[in-house]
Amino acid sequence: MSYVIIGAGPAGVTAAETLRKQSPDAKIMLVCDHPGLPYSRMAIPYLLTEKVDEQGITLRPDESHFDQLNITLLHDSAAALDLGSKTVLLNRGEPIQYQKLLIASGAKPRQLPTPGNSLPQVQNCWTLEDARLLIAHLKDGSQVVLIGAGFIGTIILEALIEKGAKVTVIEQGERIVPRMVGPEPSALIRNWCEQNGVVFYTSSVVEEITEVEEGGSLLVHLREGEVIPAERVVVATGAEPNCSFVEGSAIQMEGGIVVDSHLRSSNPDIYAAGDVAVAPDSFSHQLVSHHAIQPLAVEQGRIAALNMSGKEVEYSSHFAMNILDTFGLITASFGAWEGVEGGDSVEIMDSTHHRYLCYQFDGDRLVGATTVGRSHDLGIIKGLIQSKASLGRLKEKLKEQPERLKEIYLEWSKPGFRI
Repeated sequence: MSYVIIGAGPAGVTAAETLRKQSPDAKIMLVCDHPGLPYSRMAIPYLLTEKVDEQGITLRPDESHFDQLNITLLHDSAAALDLGSKTVLLNRGEPIQYQKLLIASGAKPRQLPTPGNSLPQVQNCWTLEDARLLIAHLKDGSQVVLIGAGFIGTIILEALIEKGAKVTVIEQGERIVPRMVGPEPSALIRNWCEQNGVVFYTSSVVEEITEVEEGGSLLVHLREGEVIPAERVVVATGAEPNCSFVEGSAIQMEGGIVVDSHLRSSNPDIYAAGDVAVAPDSFSHQLVSHHAIQPLAVEQGRIAALNMSGKEVEYSSHFAMNILDTFGLITASFGAWEGVEGGDSVEIMDSTHHRYLCYQFDGDRLVGATTVGRSHDLGIIKGLIQSKASLGRLKEKLKEQPERLKEIYLEWSKPGFRI
């Protein structure tokens, strides 16, 4: 059997290792689109703050790891697919053939469609090369404008502040992390960040970025009239599936590669995992890409590989899950955190201590949750949502005492519990 995996992030690396366990004699090729060893993009903020070095962000630090497993690590990137001949066309090297293919090529950053976006002082913080460039130009007190306050932008924000930068955040939307939490928890996170020295402009659009002098400091012009000085501009306006090489093929695409519960695409020999995979949400049943956080990407890579090797294993976590650590304030959202039609909810908030809790119900099932400043019980919340379990009479008890989830869960878990 010949397996090809496009993408050497957490999903791709895990898939390659799983395939080797399942198929000791198979030919496995892992296509990596950057030099060096595969690394975790989610660890790049820790590199900025020097909590880890470059080796610390690699997924498998041992340089001989893939050789020992007889996995070919090919440094190239996919240009197109030829489904008829089962061939991956590469941007630099010779085409490679597969019998089973996994596309785990991750996401790519959205670019800023603004005059001045190509100035050398304007950059993303997405790759190891981006991180090196930013580290080289950051110093204590550097004025940095961060464009975008979504999940990715907020992670970068903390690293910039810890590095000693003075950060101004510009967000086009009305609130920060709008795709992760609602208005109340968003306001708590914003206030917490402001207490840590961050300046925010929300409902603001960057009109142009200009140089004060060539190669020197910048001016960020907002549509609303403000002009913000900066030594560096970091763009974090979101991400999108990195699978343009699939376009034009017969594979079903809906903003990403549509997969079933086995992570199989519309082509039975091609699978997708991680940020490129699009599947029906467990609650809305609409096709969505949840831009998998690393633990989910790892699990998707494992399950895709098992199915590629002939097993029949379903992936059951097709729902949103995000956990964000902002200067020590833990925020998490799960599932249908905005609620479902006909559902009900319970919400409590302590603004003084930056604490918030909201549960969303559909009948007697927990289908979504948002927490701020409460890092305990996250595993219980995820498990109840994922299992779609009926809480029965304990639902009302949870609504009356939402902070006592663990006690209520233990009661629900007893063998003698009956609805």
